[in-house]
Amino acid sequence: MQLSFAQVEGALAGAHSISADRRSAFRHRLKHVQRLNFLPGINTGRGRAATYSASDLFLLGVVLELNQLGLTPERAIGVVQDDMHAVAMAAHMAASKGVPPALTETAQGESTRIENPIFLYCDPHNLNDLTDPPDQVDWASQTFFYAGLGQILESFREWFTHGVPRMSFFSVSTLLARLAIWLPSTTEERMSDFYAAVAAWADPIIHAQED
Repeated sequence: MQLSFAQVEGALAGAHSISADRRSAFRHRLKHVQRLNFLPGINTGRGRAATYSASDLFLLGVVLELNQLGLTPERAIGVVQDDMHAVAMAAHMAASKGVPPALTETAQGESTRIENPIFLYCDPHNLNDLTDPPDQVDWASQTFFYAGLGQILESFREWFTHGVPRMSFFSVSTLLARLAIWLPSTTEERMSDFYAAVAAWADPIIHAQED
């Protein structure tokens, strides 16, 4: 699956319900992420437009979700790059379930029911640089991990009965579904191809960590 920047921007804008009059500002944010050398394999030769894969679209989606949790683009990229294995595990677990049955019947912009969603989570700790003394580690990176719904519910009891002050999380399963809905020329087959491509991207990353 190959996508242009306009198609990637369109899918991400749709998934995040970006208003039409703010699309220019949204494109600027995406280009800022790229200028931070995220997705370094995206190169454009002179007179040649960049092309993006399904995994590139997914990874930009993850960075934007971390932005939504309060992390700057720089921190969000650092969190993802520090533990790509966690991102790949969450992606593989969510994508391997396949396209949710109701998704292909869902109109663009509407929600759908997702059974047993997969999450990525972390403690944003956005006052990290203001502590006394300043923390020497980024707690968002230190706490970044993945889990299924059952494990998340169990962890909530464990975390907060032992004094954990905060934890933020987002549904990777919902992210995949929203991106699939807003893919250009969306069809049931194209959605399935997107899910399969994300799972295929994650697989070697997972196995490299295990070896």
